[in-house]
Amino acid sequence: MPMWSSAMVDSVEEFLDDYAPEVRALALGLRALVRKVVPDAAEKLHRPWRTIAYGRTRKFCAIAPHQAWVNLQFHNGATLEDPTGLLEGTGKSMRHVKVTTLADLEDERVATLLRQAAEGAA
Repeated sequence: MPMWSSAMVDSVEEFLDDYAPEVRALALGLRALVRKVVPDAAEKLHRPWRTIAYGRTRKFCAIAPHQAWVNLQFHNGATLEDPTGLLEGTGKSMRHVKVTTLADLEDERVATLLRQAAEGAA
């Protein structure tokens, strides 16, 4: 049984109302991708951090909307295999993929990174 709860304090849709329609569409597209690739992931809205986080026994990724793009954050991203250099960031463990267009969501490398991250949080 996952240690994460699927209970939402507020709805994701309500949270995303604060963003431009283009950013909202990117965030909802990422949300759909996470649910497709990792259907058993629990979703949790972190209002103070302004992220939508996903986990199994522990958190593995989060959707972080910005003014003109959305980052897909990987909490142990530094440990993921990324032979094509899609991941950005220089922190000790966190890495992210910057999503600027809906076409970015069709990049199979994003789904591969999600699978890897989720396997590490099983």
